[in-house]
Amino acid sequence: MEPVKSAPERRVLLLHGSSKTIVLEQKVEDHWPRGSTVRIGSRKLTVPDGSRIFEAGQMLGEPLVSCTVRFMPDVEISFHPGKTEAPVIRDAKLNESVPAGREMEGLENMDTTTLWIMLDALYQESSQFFSDPYQYIDTREQKLHFTSGSEQGLTAGITWLLHAFPKLYQRALASEDRLNKPTIEIYSAYDHKRPGFNIELWNPDVLWRCVPEFQDLLYGVVEKNTPTGFRFRNPKNWPCLVRRSRFIKDAIPIPICPDVPSDDQIEVARERLARMELIDTSLFYTMPIQPA
Repeated sequence: MEPVKSAPERRVLLLHGSSKTIVLEQKVEDHWPRGSTVRIGSRKLTVPDGSRIFEAGQMLGEPLVSCTVRFMPDVEISFHPGKTEAPVIRDAKLNESVPAGREMEGLENMDTTTLWIMLDALYQESSQFFSDPYQYIDTREQKLHFTSGSEQGLTAGITWLLHAFPKLYQRALASEDRLNKPTIEIYSAYDHKRPGFNIELWNPDVLWRCVPEFQDLLYGVVEKNTPTGFRFRNPKNWPCLVRRSRFIKDAIPIPICPDVPSDDQIEVARERLARMELIDTSLFYTMPIQPA
C-alpha cells in the first residue's frame, strides 16, 4: 500500500444501508489517515485508521448497500459493495456524471488509503469525459520551436559565455564532485511575451543579477536563437489535482548547464567573444553576476 499523490486534508465516505447512512471521516497527515471516526446521527465513534470499508459498514446494523466517496469537495464516486460494476463518478460543480472506464470488484475490502489510490486511477482514466476535469498535468502545449537560430546555437552560445568567465565555476573547481556548476534557464517566447532567462549559482536561495554587459551578451545569444512555445503548468507547483481551467499558460524552460571548462575551452570561448567586439575583454577576470 502506497500513499495517494493527492491526499485531501480530510476523507469523507458515506456508507449507505437500506434505511440509514453513516459517515466515515478521516483527517489526512502525510498522506495517511488519522483520527478516523464514524458519525451515526448525532453520535461520533472512533474507529481504527486502517479500517476496511465493510468493517466500518458493520456499524450500520444492516447490510451495506452502497458507498459514496467524497473524492474531491465537488466530486463523488459511488459503488455497490459485493458487485462487479463500474463505479459512477459525479461532478456536482459541472452537473456531469459518467461511469468509470472499467469495472471493479472488492472495493469494500480495501482500507481507505488503498481505496483512494484505486479511485484516483479510475478518475484519471475517465476524466476526459468531463468538461473541466481535475488533473495533475496538462498536455496542452505548443511544442518548442525556434523562430531564429536553433537549440544547438543557443546551447553553444550560452556555453561560450559561461566558459569565458571561469570565476563562475570557482565553487565547482573547489569541489571534488563539481556539482556546483552555474545553470542558465532560458524561457521560451509565447503569445506576446519575449523570451527570458534566469541564472542559478551554488546558493539557490539568492537571486542573481547580471552586470549590464553580461546581460546584453545573454540577450544577444537568445535573440539570435529564439525559442518559442508554451505549456500549461499546475498552479500548485507540485503533484496535486487541480481543475484544468485553473492551469496556467507558461513558457517552456530550457536549462543549460555546461561542464566545468578546461583551460583550452576557456581560451576558445574568450576568443569567440573577443571577435564579436561586444565586450570589454578585461571583464573576463571579474564575476559577471552579483546578488540582486
